[in-house]
Amino acid sequence: MSGNNYVKGTFTTSDGSMTLTPTHYWGAGGGLGLEAKWYSKQDLKAPAVLKALTDHNDGDPVVTAEDIDALFTALPFTYAISGSTLTLTQEGGSPQTYTKQ
Repeated sequence: MSGNNYVKGTFTTSDGSMTLTPTHYWGAGGGLGLEAKWYSKQDLKAPAVLKALTDHNDGDPVVTAEDIDALFTALPFTYAISGSTLTLTQEGGSPQTYTKQ
């Protein structure tokens, strides 16, 4: 992770579990040819955006409306805090550690 923000959303926590529900994605990432701004689910499903994504890939759809729906699915994590270190683990993934500077 480069330290750049690419997703905004809401977080809920309870007993060592955390859920991120994305609300927006940054459009300049991923080489998809989108304008550098935040996009909501509705924004990404707009016909002009879907067309831009398709045109950027020589006419082949880069993403479908179903792919966009999947981007906005809640993401569960377990978390642990020890001193100034936060460790997040997504189901089936490797732990990610963040330390307050």
